[in-house]
Amino acid sequence: MSSNSNAETPNFGFKERTPTASEQALIDDVLQLYQLNPVSAAYARYDTNAQFHDPIGLAKGLDAIGNHLLLPY
Repeated sequence: MSSNSNAETPNFGFKERTPTASEQALIDDVLQLYQLNPVSAAYARYDTNAQFHDPIGLAKGLDAIGNHLLLPY
């Protein structure tokens, strides 16, 4: 199978658009969390009663989530 450097990225029939300022802020916060570089603004999006489940544990509440993920906030 050959690679075509001029091939377009499939858009599945959706028109590409630029995120609004508030959407981009959310995207940036999520990326910071996934890249293990959390910022306070990202945690401000969580409810204080948020829950985080993963295969090895359950964290209930914002403090527990930060501790569970070993992330400062």
